[in-house]
Amino acid sequence: MGNNATKKMMRFRPVPHNTIGTAVQCPVGRLHRADNVTCQSCIRQGVVCLQAEGKKTKVERQILTTTSGCVLITTQYLYGMNHWHGRPLYVYLEQRRAWEKVLAGTWALWGVQEKEGGKRFLMVRRFVANSRCLVKDKDNLIGAMKPLKDILVTQRVFKDDQDCFLDFDIKQEIDKENPRVELEVWAL
Repeated sequence: MGNNATKKMMRFRPVPHNTIGTAVQCPVGRLHRADNVTCQSCIRQGVVCLQAEGKKTKVERQILTTTSGCVLITTQYLYGMNHWHGRPLYVYLEQRRAWEKVLAGTWALWGVQEKEGGKRFLMVRRFVANSRCLVKDKDNLIGAMKPLKDILVTQRVFKDDQDCFLDFDIKQEIDKENPRVELEVWAL
């Protein structure tokens, strides 16, 4: 090892990890184990990555969903529209599939909108961990609701996602301890 490399290794301060069984989880969400081969990004971070077929293994985040009255509360992350806009279709479909799991059976919570039924209102409250996660552009924030509205139409909570059947609003706030998304539907 060269002299410069030794100095760089001496300057390294270890990053605190959350322990998960025999492996540890770094703040990025990767699993690391001391006996595995390291990749370059993990060497820069000073950790060892657990590799599966040459790819880094990501930890699957557990999604919790509860109801409080007529409010659905979930830890599923609601990405802004820029997350999938201009990217391949599968990026949007991944988000839609994740939200399909969360919103399955919501017709039982909010009821089915009849053909002659009046307009319904969808209120989405997005709580994020810090100000960097806020979607700054209002249009992108409104576009983030597209998968939600599509799924609620397939669940028959809304007749259609046209303006004559549905009105909506989305708000976002910072909650460092409990980032979540709250959904509520009511008749107008």
